[in-house]
Amino acid sequence: MLRWVVGDALDLPFSNGHADAITMGYRLRNVVDKHKAMKEICRVLKAGSRVSILDFNKSAYPVTSSQPSLQFLMGPEKLKVR
Repeated sequence: MLRWVVGDALDLPFSNGHADAITMGYRLRNVVDKHKAMKEICRVLKAGSRVSILDFNKSAYPVTSSQPSLQFLMGPEKLKVR
C-alpha cells in the first residue's frame, strides 16, 4: 500500500529501516543540505531496499556532479554517505 506523506527531506518522518524504497525526481537540487538528505534516505531504508534519484543539475556535490543526468538504483549498503 502506498500513502502520501509530506515531510522535511532533512528530517524524514519515519523510523529507522521503515521504507522498502525511496524515489526522488527533480528534488535533490532544491535541498540545501544534500549530504544530510542522503543520510536521512539511508537511515529510513530497510536493508536490501532501493533508492532511485533522478535529477539534472550543475552541483558540486560528488554524488550528483559526476553526470549531467543522474539516475541510479542501488541498495543503501552501496550508497556511501560520510
